[in-house]
Amino acid sequence: MTERVYEEVFRRASNVLASGRGVILDASFRTERQRRGALELSERHGVPLRFIQCQVPRELAVSRLTERSDGASISDGRAELYDSFAASFEPFDALNAGLSFVLDTSRTDSEQETFLRHQLS
Repeated sequence: MTERVYEEVFRRASNVLASGRGVILDASFRTERQRRGALELSERHGVPLRFIQCQVPRELAVSRLTERSDGASISDGRAELYDSFAASFEPFDALNAGLSFVLDTSRTDSEQETFLRHQLS
């Protein structure tokens, strides 16, 4: 199911890129294969690609997931899945590392925005 979701994300992104607009793909990109799909998409359309690795201490991530589960959400991310997800996350290889940077999402929104503006300029 995950692979079908990524295929659909890439299909939709390709349509948007073909129209001359940019896209942001909001996904975990947990595997090298998923990241390679994004890279191939960007190369096919001749657009730059950057991976933003959002990281936060485990305790805060679990707390946020627990809080989110109290409301309506389309995400399948849940606190009880966090450890298995984190354990299966494939590290960025040399290729992806050159296209990525880490964003500490425990910082304030303002601090994150400033950091992102600096990284993406």
